[in-house]
Amino acid sequence: MKRLPPCWATLTALYALGAAGLSGALPAHAQAVLLSDDFNGRPDGLITNEFAYFNPTAPGARHDGIWEMTSGSFFARGGLGYSGVPDTAAPNAASSNGTDSAVFRLDTIRRDFGDVAVDFDLNNRALYNNTGQPPDAGDGVTVWLRYYSQYTLYAIKVNRRDGGIDLKKKTPPGPSNGGTYYTLAHTTYAVPYGAWQHVRAAVRNNADGSVGLWLWINGRLVLTATDDGTYGGPPLRQPGGVGLRGDNCEFYVDNFAVTDVSDACALFPDTAQYNFETSAQDWQSTGGMITGVAQSAANAFDGCSGLAVHFAAAGPDVRQARVLAPPVPAGATVTFHVWLPASSRLTYVMPFVTEGPASGYRFDGSYRPASQLRAGAWNTIAVTVPPDAATPADVLGVEFGCDGPWSGTCYVDSVSW
Repeated sequence: MKRLPPCWATLTALYALGAAGLSGALPAHAQAVLLSDDFNGRPDGLITNEFAYFNPTAPGARHDGIWEMTSGSFFARGGLGYSGVPDTAAPNAASSNGTDSAVFRLDTIRRDFGDVAVDFDLNNRALYNNTGQPPDAGDGVTVWLRYYSQYTLYAIKVNRRDGGIDLKKKTPPGPSNGGTYYTLAHTTYAVPYGAWQHVRAAVRNNADGSVGLWLWINGRLVLTATDDGTYGGPPLRQPGGVGLRGDNCEFYVDNFAVTDVSDACALFPDTAQYNFETSAQDWQSTGGMITGVAQSAANAFDGCSGLAVHFAAAGPDVRQARVLAPPVPAGATVTFHVWLPASSRLTYVMPFVTEGPASGYRFDGSYRPASQLRAGAWNTIAVTVPPDAATPADVLGVEFGCDGPWSGTCYVDSVSW
């Protein structure tokens, strides 16, 4: 069976870009892992089930240190988490007589998850029509956030029978097992049955008292919503559990991780090859009027940090902020973002790539005079590397021209291809 990389590898890969690595420690703005289960160390068999929840002291009850269930059965199989084949049989201690996973409700024992993202790999094997639970348009897989109880929670329906995705809030009272579901956002999505999907769902309190909700599938943001209390009472701002629900659905999960996103940069990281979130990524100055470069949180195009380029020009000068041996492929379009202060003596900027020796160190640049640049704002400039360029490239960077004495700071950020 196909195995995907662990969630932690997926998460930290966003930061290990260019020449920057993790060096064994969490970088700035990385997500701290609060809980994880990759199922690799679990023997095949039952992890826990509803019998253990409702009969905690019964002989043979299967309790787990991470999970509990109010409906259904949860198994380990081949290093994966597994729902079992859904049915409506009330399971015994070992779920040997049935699963009751036609309604599958799995949540964490912990209830201290506040601003978090939940990541996991999902393989939705099939929907069933003959479990004893009537088929419904909403059948499929749901992620729970801020789970207080089965009556109060946020439900993100990621795989629905009808091809929809919903962000919902459930609060009591109501007809759905003691609560009412309120739809906060909806879109469509074709479920790829039998294929692996990477799901990332996040919840975060906003400063104005509302709660933000986000859903990514395979790295793409597909749906977002804000709960301002208009529907279903006040937003759910207190920490809670997280979990999964399945309805008439057989599925596998892997690499389940809960990470802290109280830092907004952990929720929306800059994934450019040169993002400067953790360091200057080996960029350097060629001297002269550029006295130094450094990672800085003072200004960023994306994420929370950029590269500060410090100037102290005594007169006219031309210098560069650059990185050696960048892994730019031939034929790539390299996008730079450059910020200039409201007043300066800069006459132009020119992002560039210098090709490798086999191309004779050919220079590919995009010259922009100051008259074509916005001061006090980010400027987006692209450089196209020819398809016959020798790789690896020799240098990538930004050249600055100045016509007189001036001191100040420019910024470069989110350099990608």
